[in-house]
Amino acid sequence: MGKNPLLVFDDVSVRYAYDKVDVFTGLSFSLGYGERLLLEMPVQGGKTSVVKLLGGLILPYEGRIEYRGAPLAETPPADRNIAVIYTDFAIMRGSVRRNLEYPLRIRGYSDEAVNSAVKSLCGKYGFSGREKAAYLPPTDKLRLSLIRSEFRQVDLLVADDFMRNIPASSEGEARELIEEYISRKKCAFLELKNKNEY
Repeated sequence: MGKNPLLVFDDVSVRYAYDKVDVFTGLSFSLGYGERLLLEMPVQGGKTSVVKLLGGLILPYEGRIEYRGAPLAETPPADRNIAVIYTDFAIMRGSVRRNLEYPLRIRGYSDEAVNSAVKSLCGKYGFSGREKAAYLPPTDKLRLSLIRSEFRQVDLLVADDFMRNIPASSEGEARELIEEYISRKKCAFLELKNKNEY
């Protein structure tokens, strides 16, 4: 890894205010630009808490987190070039089109730009746009989750136990989707998964 890592966790501990038990303690790692890291954690061991830390939803109880060479808290969550794949792929109700429109609209794209982008994305990735997102096969849900970040810079892709809902017969295809995304975006990849699974 180079001198300037993208992400550093230094002796980070998480404890929720309602609980006197640490979710995890002393988590330390660094991840450079374009690098990949697999963190295997126990069930209920804090995988989603790592995602919440990166998204600014919680703060560490102890320790230090740096992103792009500065304390993570100094970069507003909206300005962090971090994309997340959740266990359930965070698919919204409604159509594939709605799932693709939403991130563009919250970023201020005009109606014309949204329509053009959604049409382009659907054509490029084999969707009509009318499909009900909730009924897509798991690998298509993963594809939809990835392409929602197509029109933004991504330095880091974080996957929160994303293989849990992928059938064994589709694991190869799911990994190919991730590899293609990482290659296209030239981003780092942090995979969080349960120990002793898959």
